Amino acid sequence: MPTRGRFTLTAADSGTVHTNLGATGAIVATLPQSPPKGTEYRFVCMADQELRLEPGAAGGIYVKGAKQTDDKYVSITDIGDFIHLVADGNGDWVAVASISGADADIVVEA
Repeated sequence: MPTRGRFTLTAADSGTVHTNLGATGAIVATLPQSPPKGTEYRFVCMADQELRLEPGAAGGIYVKGAKQTDDKYVSITDIGDFIHLVADGNGDWVAVASISGADADIVVEA
């Protein structure tokens, strides 16, 4: 994992865990555009730096009780924050698990 910058995930990366351990700046993970249903990734903050998840132009992320706008990122920033995303097969991502009790720690792009 880079200490800052961006990286792109593929469907072949399904089932992997990504952290920002050792990060010195924001890390941006770009999710695949049209992955197969059930493709999944876990993201965990291990440094007090932004870990941003970008769904791409044709997809959105279901988190915080709603589908967020397509092509808008979701990020976590505090040590211990986490999100587990699963592809729904229609280009969107569902957070099947995320930090609880500190929902304000999940930031969504306006």
